[in-house]
Amino acid sequence: LSLLDREIGLQNVPERPCIIRGGKFAGMWHHQATGEFEILPGTELHAGICAMLIKSGDRLNPPTIRCDQVTIDAPMLVHLMESDDAGMGNFGRDKSWAPYFESVCAPVKDEAWNLSDPEAEGTVHVEFKNMELSGDCCNTKWGKPQNLALTLDHTTLFGAISTGTHKHNGFSSGKLDVNLVTTFIGRDQTRTVEDLLFGKMPVTYHLPECDEAGKPVYAESQSPLPLIGYAISESQPELLGDVTVTAARPINGGIIVTLTNGSSWTVTAPGYLTALTIQEGSRLTGRLILNGQEIPAAPGSYQGVIQVLPA
Repeated sequence: LSLLDREIGLQNVPERPCIIRGGKFAGMWHHQATGEFEILPGTELHAGICAMLIKSGDRLNPPTIRCDQVTIDAPMLVHLMESDDAGMGNFGRDKSWAPYFESVCAPVKDEAWNLSDPEAEGTVHVEFKNMELSGDCCNTKWGKPQNLALTLDHTTLFGAISTGTHKHNGFSSGKLDVNLVTTFIGRDQTRTVEDLLFGKMPVTYHLPECDEAGKPVYAESQSPLPLIGYAISESQPELLGDVTVTAARPINGGIIVTLTNGSSWTVTAPGYLTALTIQEGSRLTGRLILNGQEIPAAPGSYQGVIQVLPA
């Protein structure tokens, strides 16, 4: 961005309450935006979709975010998701950066991954302290395993917390690029497109030949290309991060929840956790089903696939 030191330096900026209004997101942590982030008392976060969007790809992005006496107005409070930024789908086209694609392939579960470990490599930590919250928190990571650890400290939450899946809303509205994403197999059946990413970086895309309706066209001697997803092109940036989340059993992304210091969580929709700690004096209003058996929502620590239901 060619900013000067005096424009980006924070040493002379007074500490004071801040109001952030985002049409979609109030804050976004992108691809290795690691480190510790303190959101201080008096801050307000307003967003149409998600207050804190954390995107993570093959290189894990594990920030620690601490909020103390912060006002959050958003349907989704926290969302850890597979990064959908440019280049995250490059293995689907060629060894170059490419528009993101939404995969249609079933994710492969990493059987060695501990979904209940809050200290596992790359775990994202989000802490809410001295707050009243209404909204949802979710982890829809499906590729490289990564957990989300949430702590409610003297905080009240009305909402859902769950692992799950997500779909870009462009699919239902018909906005997605007609370009299909294929594997390296059948490259002789594709057309080659040369382009400049950001107007600077030479890239090569291999795309199937399509008719006006976007349907691939094959010669008699050719077999259909294996479909692994649909592309979001550089002309559709409004689709990035704009997803619908569906609660689902965890695959490679766990959610670890801790209620402490008199916190309370009222469950408003079904969800799945991979670890839950309710400390004495804190309360969960809802139903817990662990390994197929309903258990009391009493103080204690629980691990495994925990289904959480409204009371």
